Amino acid sequence: MQRYDGHKELPSGWQPCVVAIGIFDGVHRGHQVLLKRALVLAKELQCQAAVYTFFPHPARVLSDHGEPKLLESLDTRLDHFSQMGFDACIVEPFNKTFAQISAKEFIKDILVNKLCGRAVVVGEGFHFGASQQGTTAMLLQHAKHLNFAATIVTLQKLTEHTISSTNIRRAIVLGEIKTANEFLGRPFMLHGRVIHGDGRGRTLGFPTANLDYDAEVLPATGVYATWSLGKFGKVMSVTNVGSAPTFARKNLRVECFLLDFSRDLYGELLTLQFVDRIRSEQKFSDITVLKKQIEDDIRQRRILIAQS
Repeated sequence: MQRYDGHKELPSGWQPCVVAIGIFDGVHRGHQVLLKRALVLAKELQCQAAVYTFFPHPARVLSDHGEPKLLESLDTRLDHFSQMGFDACIVEPFNKTFAQISAKEFIKDILVNKLCGRAVVVGEGFHFGASQQGTTAMLLQHAKHLNFAATIVTLQKLTEHTISSTNIRRAIVLGEIKTANEFLGRPFMLHGRVIHGDGRGRTLGFPTANLDYDAEVLPATGVYATWSLGKFGKVMSVTNVGSAPTFARKNLRVECFLLDFSRDLYGELLTLQFVDRIRSEQKFSDITVLKKQIEDDIRQRRILIAQS
């Protein structure tokens, strides 16, 4: 998949496309329905499939609060688009100047003239243009006389709950990993490089990989059943997100114990796939009690994989 900067001209060989528009934070199951619709249309119309997305998140530019925190990095988002089969992604650097483009200009100058959109696929809550004055109804109206097709995809629900990035963030920060995973359609993941920690895990007999994570959204503090992925393959693991209150540590860390594994991982890239929450973080009276609890956490992890 080719990546293009929205501030620059597209290459001279750019072909007409079906374009899916959105931020797609998390590329969850609702997004996947929309994106797959665009891929099907592109095949039917025999043109390329493209994603038009924005970075940073428009709300961060237009709001004074710096929200929302993102579920995934831009690069991870692009990886999802590529794996789904898109030919191109145009990343529009969102700033206050771009935010002043009128809705009509957005349709004519960007969707039609720049992107050569033969068809546009958006979600039902899609708004665009200055002050978000552009609506899906306006998009459908302009599609008729500007010779492109517009497809509006309804919000997707699961057990009566709307699948949205907001609801996924809420589930993750509450530690409701199974709910988040159902909405995502895959495990919630953290990525990072293994760095040196305090070495207490090794002293206890459970050496942990301390993750220098790149995430903005972290699960609630606690112990989680996870899978650890790296160049070594995929290994069962137990991950603690927290500040180790037993040792009065102040900073939050993500530490992972890989089961039946003994290799040194310092400096290596690691991906954690979260399966379920085992328990909340606790302060223990002494090291012996802590070690017994860790042993129980490991047993619970093995039970969870046996049941899955």
